[in-house]
Formats: sequence, structure tokens, C-alpha cells
Amino acid sequence: VVQEYNNSILAMTGQIFNVGVIIFFFMSGFLYGDKEITNVGKWISNRFVRLMLPIYIFLIYLLVIFLFQKK
Repeated sequence: VVQEYNNSILAMTGQIFNVGVIIFFFMSGFLYGDKEITNVGKWISNRFVRLMLPIYIFLIYLLVIFLFQKK
């Protein structure tokens, strides 16, 4: 909405409402900070797979669409 309507007051309110992202990061960090990690290597590999697997699946999907689109 802010990009569609070139209004400075609307742009200022957009900055106020973006505080939810910052709160999410603080809450996530707090909740992860409370967990005990016994094996750091296993934790990192599990997080890597958990984050990267959906990204690679999506990229393969985009590659298929890109290769089969009509030129």
C-alpha cells in the first residue's frame, strides 16, 4: 500500500507497524537461547537441512518453470 500511494504520512505509519518483525526476532532468539544444545555440529546440520531443503525444492520448481516456459 505504501508503494502504491506515494504518501509520506502513510510511509511513516508503515515504519511504526513494522515493529512486528523486530519482536519476532527477539522472541525467537529468547526461545532458542533457552534451549540446551548438547551437540553443536548436529544442531547446525539439522538447522541447515531444515532451512535449505525448502529453498532448494522451491528453486528446482522455479528451474522447471523457467526451462519449460514458452519463449
